[in-house]
Amino acid sequence: MLTWTYLRRTPLFWPVIFIGVLVAVIAAIAHHHASDMRALQESGVTVQGEIVDKTVRKGSKGKRTYQATFKFTARDGGEHRQTAKVSESLFSRIERGAPAEVRYLEGQPDTAMLAQDLASELESSQIVAYVCGGIGAVLVVLLLRAFGTARRRAHVIQFGQSTTGFVRAFEDKPPVKNNPGARVLLVAYADNHQQGHEVRSPVLPPRLREQWQQDDPIQVCFDPRDPGRAEVDIFGLAATNRAARQA
Repeated sequence: MLTWTYLRRTPLFWPVIFIGVLVAVIAAIAHHHASDMRALQESGVTVQGEIVDKTVRKGSKGKRTYQATFKFTARDGGEHRQTAKVSESLFSRIERGAPAEVRYLEGQPDTAMLAQDLASELESSQIVAYVCGGIGAVLVVLLLRAFGTARRRAHVIQFGQSTTGFVRAFEDKPPVKNNPGARVLLVAYADNHQQGHEVRSPVLPPRLREQWQQDDPIQVCFDPRDPGRAEVDIFGLAATNRAARQA
């Protein structure tokens, strides 16, 4: 399908897909964790445990993660040891060897949490899940809009009339850090009645940024019924489409 071929070659398609998959994975993990915390809150068993250790881990950006290791004896007599992330406020209050209430799931003692931190952990997990859901919804809207744009452009390329245009100018956005900035071509072409028109190309992918210079020829496809409706064929899809039809 020409629309999907066009969409896949646009600069932001794969980054949006990658971010969407990453957000979906984070949302799924957060949702699963929130479900465990909710189950602990609603039907967990509370027993007396003991703080075994407390540690602070620093991430690559200096962010600190607080963890507590605790042990407890379940109702069935089994002894268990668990390490869990805790809030900074709880971390500052607990000490090694101190007693602490532990809440665990009956039959699933590996799902356990310090009772004092259960409510805040549930809240933070839900916030992460909701934020990821919101980001996912925005990405879906962006993909749908991109698909609509790609569909309109691919339709003109697939069914329009092809002609040779010429690059008249460039429209560049200012560079940001290592990003050279977006580039759009301003292309002049003539219709069947030799009436002149100008059309802007889609944003060029980085690999095509230096492909054309001023006055270079480039393929343009336009609607014969409305010659002002045109697309600059930066991906060479018109030739690919013709070859597919002839095959």
